[in-house]
Amino acid sequence: MTRLASPARMAMCAVIVVGSALLSAAEADTEQARDLLRQAESQLSDSRLIDAADTFQRAGEAFLLAAAPSDAARCWIRAATALDAAGRTAEALEPIERARTILADDGEPGQLVTALNQMGAMLLRLGRNEESLSVLSQALEFAPRSPNPLAVGAVCNSIGNVYLALGDTPHALASYDRAASTFEAQGAVRPSAQVRTNMGAVYRDMAEFAKAREVLEQALATFRALRDEAGEAGALNNLGLVDLQTGSYESARARFAESLNIREKLGDSMNAAAAATNLGLAHYWRGDYAEALQAYAEALETYRRAGHRQAEATLLNDIGAVHLRVSDTALAREKLEEALAIRRQLGNPREIADSLDNIASIYRDRGDLRSALDGHQEALAMYRKAGDRHGEAGALHNLGESHAASGQQVTAYADFGEALRIRREIGDRQGIAATLLSAGRLRYQDHKPQAALTDLVESVQIAESLSDLPTLWEGNYLIGKIHNDIGKADEAIRFYEKSVETIQRIRVSADALSVEPEQFLSDKSKVFEELVDLLLSRHREKDALRYVQLGQSGELLELYNRARSRPASEEERQVQSVQSGLQANEFALVRSIQEEQSRGAPDQEKITRIEAELDAARIRLAAFVDELEASPQFDSLTIRPMELERIQKYLTPGTMIIAPMMLPERLVTFVVTPDLVTYRTADVRAEVVAAEISRLRKYASRPSRKDTGATTFLPAARRLYDWIISPVERDLHSVRVLMVSPTSRLRYVPFQALFDGKQFLVEKFRIVNLTSLGALEVGRSQSRGTPHVLAFGNPDGSLPEADVEVRAIAEIVPGTKGLLHEHATKAALRSEVRGHDVVHMATHGVLDADLPTLSYILFADKEGMPGRLGYSEIPALDFRSCRLVVLSACETALGARSEGGEISGLAYQFQRAGASAIVATLWLVSDEATARLMRVFYEKLVKGASASTALQEAQLSVRRDPATSHPFFWAPFIILGGAEEDSTGPR
Repeated sequence: MTRLASPARMAMCAVIVVGSALLSAAEADTEQARDLLRQAESQLSDSRLIDAADTFQRAGEAFLLAAAPSDAARCWIRAATALDAAGRTAEALEPIERARTILADDGEPGQLVTALNQMGAMLLRLGRNEESLSVLSQALEFAPRSPNPLAVGAVCNSIGNVYLALGDTPHALASYDRAASTFEAQGAVRPSAQVRTNMGAVYRDMAEFAKAREVLEQALATFRALRDEAGEAGALNNLGLVDLQTGSYESARARFAESLNIREKLGDSMNAAAAATNLGLAHYWRGDYAEALQAYAEALETYRRAGHRQAEATLLNDIGAVHLRVSDTALAREKLEEALAIRRQLGNPREIADSLDNIASIYRDRGDLRSALDGHQEALAMYRKAGDRHGEAGALHNLGESHAASGQQVTAYADFGEALRIRREIGDRQGIAATLLSAGRLRYQDHKPQAALTDLVESVQIAESLSDLPTLWEGNYLIGKIHNDIGKADEAIRFYEKSVETIQRIRVSADALSVEPEQFLSDKSKVFEELVDLLLSRHREKDALRYVQLGQSGELLELYNRARSRPASEEERQVQSVQSGLQANEFALVRSIQEEQSRGAPDQEKITRIEAELDAARIRLAAFVDELEASPQFDSLTIRPMELERIQKYLTPGTMIIAPMMLPERLVTFVVTPDLVTYRTADVRAEVVAAEISRLRKYASRPSRKDTGATTFLPAARRLYDWIISPVERDLHSVRVLMVSPTSRLRYVPFQALFDGKQFLVEKFRIVNLTSLGALEVGRSQSRGTPHVLAFGNPDGSLPEADVEVRAIAEIVPGTKGLLHEHATKAALRSEVRGHDVVHMATHGVLDADLPTLSYILFADKEGMPGRLGYSEIPALDFRSCRLVVLSACETALGARSEGGEISGLAYQFQRAGASAIVATLWLVSDEATARLMRVFYEKLVKGASASTALQEAQLSVRRDPATSHPFFWAPFIILGGAEEDSTGPR
């Protein structure tokens, strides 16, 4: 029979069924939580911090559903740790707070102490120091009840970190000491050594460097005895910071590099990035800015890959600081604003203050003093709230700079005094030097020379011990000015020369960063100008001229070729061996292309691939030349006494060099002949000369329809003649070739069009423009048979007269290879330039006055679309067989702040590629007149004339035609970058 269950029995069965279901659900939640936990651990090991944090939190939710709150709390602690490591510290507070709440309710003191300790550390990183101290004090109350015997030591170590951030070094040391004693009592050698490492950081901040070094060396020895490579790397890193603060930059770099190597070997990518960041800092303080940026870039990539936004922002801030050091304010502001945007998202007030303070400094440099003062004040309030004394002193210093710039001297003195007091208390030697420099500068401007000298001498002494180059150059310059003002000229010269030497050391890194010379020298050209003026007053003409040349933007070529001309040391021979290897590789690739092209059916794909390799090889070679120029082995900072004498030997009779330079109160023109080095002056202010140059170019480059130049161009040309040429006329008898080595805005002067009231200068002399005196040794005598011309024209179809020009050259010069329209490509230039000694480009060329490295020459690409040969691409080409590059349709704009760097810079790039000289133009030219001028130019070249003779005859021919007599049509053409081609060498 069928049995029916009683109601009680049925109820019992229901309970059992429900209980089994609940048990199955809990088991399922637990299994899911464990799977998620394993997944999170895997993500963490791959440094996928954000993904790991998300998965840990999901695991915590699953454990909570499985009624395992302690496991959930552990997962949320791990999630917080991952977020914190990724720089998302503000976000990490939510999971750690959830963990703390659960653990407080469950009464697990061990895990609760862990959560509180971690929360305190996070609050510290966010600059919320008082909150951090409060949370850690709670942790210390629970720590004695923790089953972990090291809990008290761990919390005391964290409390020490807070006191260190607050600048309370006595309490920091006391906390660290208690932590170390706790660890040592438990025989925990490794944690004890880690605390000793922190104590070393305290001693470093207290400027007790000997004690800091002693403690850290002991910790390092302990870690090495334990074979604890992670601890060893940390101790090395801290010792490097001590070296850095005491000015031992080479030792610091070695320690950071060793720490970096260990961490990379351990696969500890995050700490390796921290070591790379510190290595960049060492390069930064050493003045090796390119190396600093390289180290920062490597660290930045790691942090971005890991999603560590806080570290990313720090590095962007540091990268911005590097660009500020070399006066590249545009790029500096871009990086600093990137950093600020991230920091505002993360909410760390101390770091926001850093970015605000730096950006405010840029506002000050741009003259926006209201924005600068607001930014510094905001940063100062944040630093004070966070208890950051380093930041407070820096913001006060910057406030002083902005108050001084706005004429509020009393307030500025107060700011500097307070900043100096704090910096002395915390032992910030670099900061002390910087504030003393600023105070000294203000006292000098306030006509307090003795007080200024006191500040400046101490500043320079500290800066020398730290190799703080930016402080050093300006400090020596101001000391020189004070000595000059009180009549101690020889002492003044000594300090000016120290300043220039330091500028040159900084300049090496500025060049490596591709900072434009005019941009770099914007606040430093006054040193060269005042030193030259002072040397002339002491009748030291040759020394003055050396400094004129050193201050030019084209000095790199001069220094590099001078270095190559002297006997090589063993180190230099090794470097030259590397260069030879690069050149050999280049030649091998060229031969491979030639061999493939000689086949009956060449493999065009293979040729294209080899051409790409060849371009890369030439770029590597150009980069290597950059390294040579920057290398101290090549004496790039040396001013050699025999330099001018050697240059004089290259001048033939009938040749003279003039080097005009604008000084604040007068225009000085140096004169160099085979037998003479002297100078002449005209009493005219620099701004008056600059205005006349602008007027001359305006009337020359944009004539009205009926303008003959009699009432517009000629008066300006006459005035410039009177200031530059008239003073040297007594030296010009028997001169046939006039070489001009102009500086700054004088590069824009069409010297051939200067007018004496009856004649233009081109009617008296052949004129060659030199990028620098060193260029005289580059463009030596060239064979002048029938030229082999490679001519490009009208790549985009907008220059119909360029077609006529190229065809005319082909008629005049037998064997000319002309490439027009879609055939005028960069690829053709690269493949055809060998075997031609003249390359002619009848195309558009844009010489960018504000950013010379953006200059380019227009070509067609392989598909017939417009292409560009960029400034930086030129050195990768091979112009070694080329005596002359002719750019017959260039355009340049006179920028408001430009100093002519785009002109000498373009010539320099072609010289690096091997060309001896370049013909270019100073303004947009007439198609028709240019075609006529070039016809005469090549007719003269074919008859054996030198380039300067041919250009002179061509310009005179165009000028004699009434329709083209205005200088607009003939005056813009100049020969740049090399010596006169028919020079015969040393006598």
